[in-house]
Amino acid sequence: MRRIIGNRPKETDFMDRRTALSAIGAACASGISPLVHAQAFPDRPVRIIVPFAAGSTPDVVARILAAKLTPKWGHQVVVDPKPGGNGLIAIAALKAAPSTGHDLLLASSSHLAVNPHLLRNVTYSVERDFVPISFVFHTPFFVVTSAAGPLQSMKSVIAAAKASPGKLNVGVPYLGSPPHLAVAMLEKATGTRMTIIPFKDGQQIYTAIASGEVDLSLATIGSTLPLVQAGKLKLIAIAAPTRLARQPDVPTVGEDGGPAGYDVNTWVGLVARSGAPQHAIQKISDDLAEVLRDPEVIQQFTRVGIEPESSSPAGMRARMTSDTAKYAEVIKRLGVSLE
Repeated sequence: MRRIIGNRPKETDFMDRRTALSAIGAACASGISPLVHAQAFPDRPVRIIVPFAAGSTPDVVARILAAKLTPKWGHQVVVDPKPGGNGLIAIAALKAAPSTGHDLLLASSSHLAVNPHLLRNVTYSVERDFVPISFVFHTPFFVVTSAAGPLQSMKSVIAAAKASPGKLNVGVPYLGSPPHLAVAMLEKATGTRMTIIPFKDGQQIYTAIASGEVDLSLATIGSTLPLVQAGKLKLIAIAAPTRLARQPDVPTVGEDGGPAGYDVNTWVGLVARSGAPQHAIQKISDDLAEVLRDPEVIQQFTRVGIEPESSSPAGMRARMTSDTAKYAEVIKRLGVSLE
């Protein structure tokens, strides 16, 4: 006869197991998994920090998201605008928050892909300090000229730039701005050279183009639409792989004699502080994707001139990495930096 050698289980061991099994059974009977309950998110109000002024497009977008996510999550989603300092004020607020996923930053491509290479006093590392969640929207750039001027196509812009290097002048918000970097990429792709004129205010650029003081710029549709509708400005090409459904008559840069694949836009996405739980990151990403498919949200985004765009956390990280490398090369080549 075989002997089984070992300690006999105590009666209390069986009682502890019965107690645990009973607790699990009760939880399952109520439809609540103990593991799910332990990982419930959110379990308190959620804050979306916005590094732009109240009333700006990102602020409006954050409030649209908050209105949809609050009932979905059963906890208030609050919007906290913290403009100024090239986003450093808002970023500092996120870095000071707990790593629970309840504090989020609605950051742009400038904050996550451009400024780390452009600012001398940058106080954060995108790789170390943030975990990506999802894109929220993107805004393609258009090549904008005077509706009454000679530059009525991308072909004419490139031809003029090649015929007289440096003669065409391009208005940009500031040196190192996304439109400036976009122009630099266009110059490299076409072998041209244009003169960059920085302005303090974007609207001044478009007024100067309409009056003929400046030849062209790269701008978003939302910022130029009033003057386009008034017949003062013309969108001659979109810096994207495909045409925009809302502007089907505007060709892509590649379709109209420019470099194929010329694709420059500004994007905005949600990030959390590094260390946020993975289950929280995934839930936010999944719920955000559902919100961005809502026809009402799509209509609200379209009204302010932006295109909804969701992604997985991994997809956002990949795009951030590729855009960071792209902009780092351009900024180094231009030799620009900001305090």
